[in-house]
Amino acid sequence: MLNIGILILPKTIKLKSEDVRENEATIIWDSLQDLFSSTSKLFIWYKSNSAEGIQHFYKIFPNETKAVISELKPGHHYYFALMMSDIMGAHRTVTSVLNVQTRPNPPQNLTLGELTSSEIQLLWGPPEKSQSGTFHHYLISFMPLKSRGPITEDVATENTSVVLQNLRPFRSYEIYIQAVTEGGSLSCAEGPLFASTDPSPPASIYIDNADVWENTMIVHWEPPLEGCDEYHLHIQMSNQSSEIKQYSVINITWFQFDFMIPGATYDIEVMAVRSGKRSKPKCITQTTKPLPVVIAFPIDIQTHSTALYVVMPNIGLFDGVIVTYGVENKRIPTSKRDFNVTIEKLTPGEEYKFAVHSSSGNMKSKTYRVPIVKTSVNAQDEVGELSNFPLTD
Repeated sequence: MLNIGILILPKTIKLKSEDVRENEATIIWDSLQDLFSSTSKLFIWYKSNSAEGIQHFYKIFPNETKAVISELKPGHHYYFALMMSDIMGAHRTVTSVLNVQTRPNPPQNLTLGELTSSEIQLLWGPPEKSQSGTFHHYLISFMPLKSRGPITEDVATENTSVVLQNLRPFRSYEIYIQAVTEGGSLSCAEGPLFASTDPSPPASIYIDNADVWENTMIVHWEPPLEGCDEYHLHIQMSNQSSEIKQYSVINITWFQFDFMIPGATYDIEVMAVRSGKRSKPKCITQTTKPLPVVIAFPIDIQTHSTALYVVMPNIGLFDGVIVTYGVENKRIPTSKRDFNVTIEKLTPGEEYKFAVHSSSGNMKSKTYRVPIVKTSVNAQDEVGELSNFPLTD
């Protein structure tokens, strides 16, 4: 056990920490030459505050004013004092005790995740655990380039990712991450990582029903608030059975797609472009109108029902047929090119105007009008009446 006393000097000597890193601390003090002779035995005493903390001694000379103490453990508290050993081997404290906390190990491998016009996702690995003390949280520091000061955000120790939000579109940011101990000691910064947010996408995208036909559709969009240089468009069939077609336009906020397949469903993306960088897309899905049925006519007319023979279009896509009469309508899913449709619960002796549409998704074709059908008055009638001839609107 050490025999330690306090040495009274003509002036007060204080230890200070000049620089603290993960594994070393630089300790400085005032000149000792006018207080001690060249034969005085001086040393820096230090130990960790952990339960297994071992005392260490670092020899110094009276003409020195700095010592670099190495082989320390990251994220630990250490006590330092300047001591003198007298001729009898007794140790006397020359300074008060200095409390120093080494930096924790820094986070590792700071990388970028997903970017949008207002968000940047960051990913990283936890600090190296070898001999490292615990830390309290992560500190993210980020700032737009050429700005005056950083913005900071705390992240809990169990997380290794964060999404920086409410950022400005099309701006470059400088980003750092540090581990922070409970006492507030910061690790060295991992970084800088430079990242740029995307341009703002179009404010909205829409397609009016009046702008959809069998082979053509027009897409409209609202420009972003910050403006842009041009727009880039992608279109592909929703089942991804076709190649992606790409287009670029300048100074307009609409585009007409031609040579489309009737009844097909398309995914459309519109991106704003600034200085060659594209925004995230605004997306919309739209189905073109299917072609109308080729023909539809009654083949059996009863008192309470009528059977129609329907031939579907042989070009394009469809998923069903819709028959309307008065305020009633009936939808029959089908993939067949021709089939019979039975309309039931009709009134005997009534005239009916059947309108037939092919359908695809939420779209229906132009109307095919069946000649007026009059149901039978009673069961003994063999067939009802049929007048006029087929019409297609």
